[in-house]
Amino acid sequence: MSTAPLKRKQLGDLAPQDKTIIFVRHGESEYNKAMRETGKDPMIRDAPLTIRGQEQAEAARSVLASLRASASPGNSNNNNNNGNNNNSTNNDNNNSSWLLLSSPLRRALHTASRVWPEAFSGGDNAASRFEIWADLRELVTGFDDMGSRPAQLLEQFPHLAVQLE
Repeated sequence: MSTAPLKRKQLGDLAPQDKTIIFVRHGESEYNKAMRETGKDPMIRDAPLTIRGQEQAEAARSVLASLRASASPGNSNNNNNNGNNNNSTNNDNNNSSWLLLSSPLRRALHTASRVWPEAFSGGDNAASRFEIWADLRELVTGFDDMGSRPAQLLEQFPHLAVQLE
């Protein structure tokens, strides 16, 4: 998972009608680690993130927060803060303009919950802008690409009941 900055025009330079799409791949899973170490399918179904994968997601969180802040409509913080080091923006106040999509695989849900925890908090926060799309799943190439049953996911993500029905 790379957290390298974008190499195109700054997101803050986009016009308000422009749409911003940010892709984040899941962090390292137990399956990824075992495959790298052995070269064989370890038969881990819907593997969770490794500690390294959790750390990758945490690192991506700050990058995503910066990208969201610079792309937020009405953001007046575009490198013109008159000498102030105030990095507060309205990105958290404007979560409704963002849509977080995830596949139903645990590694993707765990990554999403660490990258954008506000979307998993429920209530009037960004959770209303979170959707699980089965079409975002990887092609089935190994046992790990066979996901969990919704009931199993509900044990870890009870607030996603509507999404998992």
